[in-house]
Amino acid sequence: MEDFYMRSERELQSAPKQKPSAKIKLNMSEPRAKQKIHLIREAERSELDAIWKLNQSEVPHVGSVSFEDFEKLVVAARAVRVVVSDGKIAGFAVIFDEKGHYLSPNFIWFKARYPAFTYIDRIVVLPEFRRRGIARTLYDDAQKFADSSGSLLTCEVNLNPPNPDSIQFHEKLGFKAVGTQENYGGKITVQMYVRSNV
Repeated sequence: MEDFYMRSERELQSAPKQKPSAKIKLNMSEPRAKQKIHLIREAERSELDAIWKLNQSEVPHVGSVSFEDFEKLVVAARAVRVVVSDGKIAGFAVIFDEKGHYLSPNFIWFKARYPAFTYIDRIVVLPEFRRRGIARTLYDDAQKFADSSGSLLTCEVNLNPPNPDSIQFHEKLGFKAVGTQENYGGKITVQMYVRSNV
């Protein structure tokens, strides 16, 4: 039986082409000498190790995953987007839609309630690149995927262990809380969020 994460070569070849790279607006409050041109684009296979290490650096705010399972996650995702600044990966996002084969309990929660949705599985930004609009740009990029299919944009944020900064950030972006879920025997509690661009 095919691994639940994996898509066939035919599915991969027929997957929608991703949008070309786009420039991220610079933070005009930064001194000109410190400003960089940031680009957002689809991740390349050669970058997988760096992306995985960035993911692991942010546990428990994102789920820990082995490198082997992260490879499978990337293959199953609709898109893996990276922000590149000065030749370095500054952040990334993993995006699914409702057709994805993914056994995340949070993804399954949304799948049981919404017929069409775009799910942000994780977004991570390197500490030295924070407060430069990169996270917001990754969310706006994910919104374009949702808009292209007429679906809601969904995600979750930890309530336990607490992540108040992320909750404030998501609500500032217009996400609305639609429920909570306990995972791993109550060790982790998450707030489920939905945003509509309609």
